[in-house]
Amino acid sequence: MRQLGIGFLLVGLYAFVPAATWVDAQAPCEPNCWVLTGRVLGPQLEPVVGADLDLNLAGTATTVLLSGDFTAADGTFTITVQAIISADFYDLIVQPTAGSPYFQGILAGELIPDAGPNDLGDIILDRASLLNGRVVDEAGAGIAEIDLNFFDPVTGVESLFSSDITDVDGFFSVLVIPAVYDVEFRTTLTTIGGPYVEVLLESRPLTTDLDLGPVEFLTGHILSGTVQDASFAGVFAADIDVRDPLTGSTLVTPGDSTDINGVFSILVPVGDWALEIDPPVGSPLVAKLISTTVTAGVTNNIGLITLANGVNISGTTVTAGVTAVPEVDLDFVISSTQIEVPTAHDNANALGVFSVQVEPDLYDVQFRPPFA
Repeated sequence: MRQLGIGFLLVGLYAFVPAATWVDAQAPCEPNCWVLTGRVLGPQLEPVVGADLDLNLAGTATTVLLSGDFTAADGTFTITVQAIISADFYDLIVQPTAGSPYFQGILAGELIPDAGPNDLGDIILDRASLLNGRVVDEAGAGIAEIDLNFFDPVTGVESLFSSDITDVDGFFSVLVIPAVYDVEFRTTLTTIGGPYVEVLLESRPLTTDLDLGPVEFLTGHILSGTVQDASFAGVFAADIDVRDPLTGSTLVTPGDSTDINGVFSILVPVGDWALEIDPPVGSPLVAKLISTTVTAGVTNNIGLITLANGVNISGTTVTAGVTAVPEVDLDFVISSTQIEVPTAHDNANALGVFSVQVEPDLYDVQFRPPFA
């Protein structure tokens, strides 16, 4: 039984198969002179039906002419090589049917020298989750060339998957490793129309197949402003987050950090929004949350935003056994009003150490371990 990893992540290892007879590349190719057999299965040993199999010279795009190169109802295959080729190392590429919940597999570096049947045994494909949907504009028309990106909600590490660009009608169908992701939809250099406000879907469990339906891209309008400290100096590299005040969902706003003068300019849809201004890491300044309204056809400049100096709260998050708990999120709620205040860089690090700036007050502090 051969367990295959995800096709685009695999590194081929050479597996030597004992040679019975070496085929002379100059000799005529008799019927069935080279036959490859085996079976393609899913992780629960379920048959993978209709998978297309290709044979390439190892590490190249040189394809060998085959017949019978699709798996049967029980996942088995019997492939006949229809060309005169030398015994050598070959890559067997297994491509499931469109919409199939399996990743492509590659059986890499197989030595296939036998003039008789070469049985490759069971080939196991990794199970995937299928994410479907369509990116549309405000009129409901599909938007082509939108790129989907997948990030770990806790670490922010990106996972790369193939076929993650919308087609000419805005449709997408992406196979991903089953997990929870922040899914980001971004325009590319070849996206036509706009300017669009990009979309972020936070903490989406893609542990099973999911059809998102229409994902709407709204037209963006420029929102600008200047972030300063108490001494009226511009704050460089402050991060501007735009949230829906009702749902709390975050807009994707590329280039949303302030420049050396504290100035920012981002694209935001028409409507009422909550802006969170987060100072850079290591700054003594405190994050700030403000409300604003964006209107079409006018200059949306929010003016000066002043960040106050804060006091530092630090410590380490641990279990009862004094084992560090990483990535714990801290929330600060004013005790008298039960209003949560925005805080920047408020997660513990990999060692459980945290350091947060807040304005002086009496707080209830909530410590939330990561999703996992």
